[in-house]
Amino acid sequence: MTSAIAFAVLGAAALCGLVAYVRIAIALIRCGGLVKTDAYKRRDLWVAIALVVLFGAIVTTEAFGKPGHSHHIDVNGMLFGEVFLLVIAEIVVGLLLMRGARLDDLFGVLRLRISRVAGLSILYVTAAMPLALATKLIVANAFKRVGDEQELVTLFRNEVHSGHYSAIVKIAAAAVILAPLIEETLFRGFFYGVFKRYIGAIGGALLSSALFALFHGNLASLAGLFVLSITLTAVYERTGCILVNIGMHALFNSISLLFVYLSSTTAPHLNGA
Repeated sequence: MTSAIAFAVLGAAALCGLVAYVRIAIALIRCGGLVKTDAYKRRDLWVAIALVVLFGAIVTTEAFGKPGHSHHIDVNGMLFGEVFLLVIAEIVVGLLLMRGARLDDLFGVLRLRISRVAGLSILYVTAAMPLALATKLIVANAFKRVGDEQELVTLFRNEVHSGHYSAIVKIAAAAVILAPLIEETLFRGFFYGVFKRYIGAIGGALLSSALFALFHGNLASLAGLFVLSITLTAVYERTGCILVNIGMHALFNSISLLFVYLSSTTAPHLNGA
């Protein structure tokens, strides 16, 4: 009975979220978006293609590595991955700035006041989160399997069970601060901006969202992450300010980790589960 009520609430919230984002899509079709792409040149398209190949190689290696080899990450491995992405993001942004581009022209960082950014982040993630979760559950049910959760979630859950609070703080900081900043800069700011310039807004949204979902390397979360990325892209076009995306992403990860933490502290831990 409790599960039925929970699914009903999720379904209603997801429907409201869908209506909200359909309205955003209609507004974008009528009035156009605010994401500027003039600063991106042909060389940036080649950089984007090179990064797609690099990310594809990384995900493929992790998914189809040596038979019997464990791919479970630890805290140090997780932090190394975030630092690796941070370096890539810094190089990409640095190259753009070196040729005279401005952060506000690229990502609209000065477009909105911080209070406005915070309010919009809360508003839009409230609509996006149930939509992404409902999509994940619908697809999982359609294929009659849920699949494994993301490795970062499993790592966080295990550290909570073990009571390793220093590791918990590191994972939370990476998920709530580093990941939103880096991933929004790369996937929305750079990939979407470049793809929009050369294949259009719809093609750019679909391609960058597919890349975002595949990059996380988790089959069970693929559909939900794709939908989340589409909503993030729509918000980016609607506001023209990537800080709203970073805020949404941070809130999404914060809420997700909070639920994992609460479920891990209230439910008994079963080894191997």
